[in-house]
Amino acid sequence: MSREHVLVVDDLSDLRMIMAAHLDSAGYDVGEESSGEGLLAYVATIVPDLIVLDVVMPGIGGLEACRRMRAMPRLNEVRVLFVTCGTDEVMAEACALGADVLQKPFKREELLRRIDRLLGSNRTTEPIRRDHVAWFAEL
Repeated sequence: MSREHVLVVDDLSDLRMIMAAHLDSAGYDVGEESSGEGLLAYVATIVPDLIVLDVVMPGIGGLEACRRMRAMPRLNEVRVLFVTCGTDEVMAEACALGADVLQKPFKREELLRRIDRLLGSNRTTEPIRRDHVAWFAEL
């Protein structure tokens, strides 16, 4: 079985690293970028199955990066999960872009369940590898 590819985009390196470790331990193939510009460069060559995307980042923010991505025919169906502390207005805009929203702070299990649902997989029912440092267990 091939591993689904998830791209994690967040300007906060610690949060990005933790989310990537959670996804890796759940069996996903994970890529990382730190900006909207990085996301757009990444998807120019690699089309992930899902993008976990922060809303507020320097330069091109998550909403604008998603808008630009949605304008590209080969990328407009890529699933996007925004992670945000955003307002109702931000959440509404994310939903209008065809994305799902996960409010910060969130727990590891919640992140994985949401990604499983979006990808139509059942990974959260599978055993989780415990080869990562214990502090990865919670965000």
